[in-house]
Amino acid sequence: MENERKGIKLKQRTVIAVSLILGVLVITSVTGALLEYFGQVDITIEAKQSVLIDGHNWDEPVVGDLGELYGGCCECTRHTIINNGCEGIWLDWEHFGEPDISGIDVTMRDCFADDRKLESLEIRVLDGQAPDSFIVKLDGVNVYGYPAQGGEEIWVDHVIDLTQLSVEFSACGDHVIRIRCMEGEPWEHHETYGQLAVDTISLYSTGHVLCGTVDIGNETSEAGHNLEGWGPVEPTTHGGNWGGFDISGENCRVTWEAGLPIEEQGANVTISCPCVDVMCDCEKPIIDTPFYLEEGTSMNFCLCYELDMMIEEGSYVVSSQLIQAEI
Repeated sequence: MENERKGIKLKQRTVIAVSLILGVLVITSVTGALLEYFGQVDITIEAKQSVLIDGHNWDEPVVGDLGELYGGCCECTRHTIINNGCEGIWLDWEHFGEPDISGIDVTMRDCFADDRKLESLEIRVLDGQAPDSFIVKLDGVNVYGYPAQGGEEIWVDHVIDLTQLSVEFSACGDHVIRIRCMEGEPWEHHETYGQLAVDTISLYSTGHVLCGTVDIGNETSEAGHNLEGWGPVEPTTHGGNWGGFDISGENCRVTWEAGLPIEEQGANVTISCPCVDVMCDCEKPIIDTPFYLEEGTSMNFCLCYELDMMIEEGSYVVSSQLIQAEI
């Protein structure tokens, strides 16, 4: 009897367990049937290329012209590549050309930031009978002092070597040049304005590259250079004879107005050096390819074209096709 009762209970438990399983299956089946009638979602996707070169899709040509190059020379072009996608990507290059690129080596190289420095400041100043000693400040820093020599009136070209100073001046941006006569009173033969006459001011960056020049007294040249503290254009208002020196046609100005305290004397002019975001150089490190570009990032790079010394004369078209690398 005891065994029979155990057998009945076991059967009951089995039936219950199966019923529960079936119940789950029924619920799932009903739920699935209901979902078919809950609605439809339509999504339209306009797919865009993730990788861009200079703002162009990576399968679009970016056209440039290096012009004439001699054998043995190397020139680079700067580019920017952007990965707007949500995944990183490995990239590589295929280089080909017309008629071919035999004798032309193409490399991908690092760019470098605009690290040019100011190299020199050149000022043309009249020196002679008047006390013409002066100092020069660049961006508030005293960079030069000149003790007047006296004697015959003569234009002196002052070349100020900025590389020998204890401070470096980054070339990029605006630079204020201030010239101050060191005399407390104007020359007795000059009315209203002080005697220190300035003709031209020029500013150079690394490699003696001209940032800009101003012909003081030439209003066309002066435009946009924020002149402050200068006298009228000479010689029309000088009231003296400049020591017998003929400055007609020179169109200069003097640097300060008589009667001002010496610390307020001086005249300013602003010269700007154009800023270059990144620059290329055939001597910069080569970027190994294939290379990886993370998602949501960009990189500046240079494609450099080096011509073999014995390359055949003619016109070449070099194409560099960006491709997805096989890793």
